[in-house]
Amino acid sequence: IPWRPPGMGLFLIVVGVPLLDTFRGLVLAYAFMALALPLLVYGMIRRFSRGWAAAAGLAAVVSGWSVTYSRIGVPEQLFHFLHFLALMQISAWFAEPRRRALPYTIAITLVAANLVRPVAALYFWIFLGCAVLLVRRPLRHVAIATILYLSSMGAWALADRYWGASVFPTVYAPSSQDQRRFAEVYYSAEGFHFVAEQPPAPVLDRGSGPATGAIYEA
Repeated sequence: IPWRPPGMGLFLIVVGVPLLDTFRGLVLAYAFMALALPLLVYGMIRRFSRGWAAAAGLAAVVSGWSVTYSRIGVPEQLFHFLHFLALMQISAWFAEPRRRALPYTIAITLVAANLVRPVAALYFWIFLGCAVLLVRRPLRHVAIATILYLSSMGAWALADRYWGASVFPTVYAPSSQDQRRFAEVYYSAEGFHFVAEQPPAPVLDRGSGPATGAIYEA
């Protein structure tokens, strides 16, 4: 969790994992998402073709795709749920652009998805581009939703800039150009020198096992 965006950590708080000291809330939430994902696939296509929508929903059930990540505590299940929830909302808006609330729910859903996996940022810009090109009507609510999305992501970017890098354990100084480049990309400029807090030590020693011993002998 510390190495990922904050979405999964916030979700664990919402389902009561740290407060109740149990993963039951997470298990129930992921089970609900596993049941909901085929319905979201169906709802995404239903407005255009009920037959194809039913086939796609059935394929999601038969393939077992919707339950693949439901039995382990990884962010993929949450991301897939938010991903297809956003796609269903986008499909509904293109079918009925007069539904004023949908651009806002799309923006909020994609903000949440972006906090789980930053790749979700692409979906909002694709939605915005398609809205501008394909919908021939005033897009005032889409414009306001875009401001909402940008302000939310901007707040996260500022928070991550000032507090995100502080949780990284500064242990070793980079010993190669590759390590320095990695640090420059993923951590703040003032933190990538890694002030040593403990003496360097090998991850493996001779006593770790026969294979490790063979490596040392080689």
